[in-house]
Amino acid sequence: MNEQKKKTLAFALSVYLATLTGNARADSDDTAAPFFRAGVAAYERGDSRAAALAFDEAYRRAPRPATAYNAGLAWEDGGEKARAADAYARATRDGSLDAPSLQDARERLASLEKALGVLRVEEPRGGTLYVAHVEGAPIPIETHVAPGTYTVRVRDASRVEVSRQVTVAAGGVARLALEVPTAPANVSAVPRIAGWASLGGAAVFSGAAVYLGISTLNAQTEYDRSGHTDAGVLERGTRLRTWTNVAWASAAVAAAAGVVLLVVSQKPPPSTARNATPLGVIPF
Repeated sequence: MNEQKKKTLAFALSVYLATLTGNARADSDDTAAPFFRAGVAAYERGDSRAAALAFDEAYRRAPRPATAYNAGLAWEDGGEKARAADAYARATRDGSLDAPSLQDARERLASLEKALGVLRVEEPRGGTLYVAHVEGAPIPIETHVAPGTYTVRVRDASRVEVSRQVTVAAGGVARLALEVPTAPANVSAVPRIAGWASLGGAAVFSGAAVYLGISTLNAQTEYDRSGHTDAGVLERGTRLRTWTNVAWASAAVAAAAGVVLLVVSQKPPPSTARNATPLGVIPF
């Protein structure tokens, strides 16, 4: 590591610590400061990756431009150009970085972007992105990647995931909007349960119809034995025959309804997924 980078890091550390002592120290600052110091220590001993990871963690806990800038220096020193560009972009986003560091970060970012592409994922908002070095970043997001073809995976808030392949060119921006399939409500359970219930009802009605039919035949036999003179038996047989017909008709209706409901419950719901919508590739 050259002396200029050491001075840059030392200056950024002093600015960072000054902001902590000059303002009310939030819990996030308290937890971020040790990671920032660990990043400086790792960078000074030549462990660029450990330094960059420590700075990234410090930035995650307390987003400060100086932290992102140092992460960019560490990633770039370790040869991780895409990660470095992402860090410089964060450092320059709101323009609050000190003037010398802000100018340096912008120059470094412009130089790196000549050999990199940008992947801009706009949908699903509130979801998370997984591609290249990005793991679980919130959407919408813009990230730098080396030129090439990537499998882009996104998850929505309910953790439903879709993936698409996207090709990113050097000096270009690949914009992507993915719509995650909406998890269908479990509506098929209702007709399925109702279908089986209807078939069960059909079985009950059929059993009742058989019992009533036998009772009707017994009444008919008893009436015959009376020489067709017992009016009470005749009335009972007529009533049993009527209820037998009603039971068989009810069994048929319940069975038909059950079959229809079970068939309906097996039909898959219409898919709400749409293909990824590539919105174009434009130059920087």
